[in-house]
Amino acid sequence: MSTQFHNAELMTPDRPALSCKLHEWESRMRVAIFNRCNRWRFTGQKLADMPDQARPKAIKRSNAGFTVVELLIVVAIVAVLLAIAFPSYKSIMGSNNVIAEINGLLGDLQFARSEAIKRGQSVRVCAANTAGTACNATGSSCNSNIVDWSCGWIVFFCNGSDCSAGVTSTNKLRVQATPKSGDTIVSGSATAISMVTFNYFGFRNAQTASITARPQGGATTYNRPKTLCLTSLGSLQVVTGDNSVCP
Repeated sequence: MSTQFHNAELMTPDRPALSCKLHEWESRMRVAIFNRCNRWRFTGQKLADMPDQARPKAIKRSNAGFTVVELLIVVAIVAVLLAIAFPSYKSIMGSNNVIAEINGLLGDLQFARSEAIKRGQSVRVCAANTAGTACNATGSSCNSNIVDWSCGWIVFFCNGSDCSAGVTSTNKLRVQATPKSGDTIVSGSATAISMVTFNYFGFRNAQTASITARPQGGATTYNRPKTLCLTSLGSLQVVTGDNSVCP
């Protein structure tokens, strides 16, 4: 028996058969094994009985997501970045508010000068009182300071060159409300002013003055005061810094 089995193992399709019956038996066994393996592999029948070579390989999949440690590291990094960036962001936003406020005053002063030339009569811009209905005056001024522009300002035209009537319901051209940022806008020069008047030539006929917008909470490296400088002829210029930097 061992000899026959040994001969069966040595027989291949390329080598002549020593025995026709043995060759036929071997061929039938190979066909049967091949068909059974294919049936196991493609139909999934009796997976537990399949030979190891015929069993499909299991696909390993890694679980997607974050571990608690990874999540804590990310949160810590974000917290550090916010702690570094927030002060600078706050200063930049404050600086933008100061720039917008002083540019708003500059725009209204330029508007008043052009209106004075167009109308052929004086036009005045004055710091508004706390109620925002009239010009600053003693006893009703903004923040108890007659030269404080923090409550806004009013643009109105005068009766020729006479502006003594002040603001009325018929002569108002523009009204700027109190800025919401909480910044202070004060004329702090040696010649502090609570109003700016342009004649029909567009000149001021007054001494050089300045109005400074200061950020709430004080100046910082990224948030510095802005000053509007006014010359005696009526030219306007915005500079960075306090009123001492005016030319």
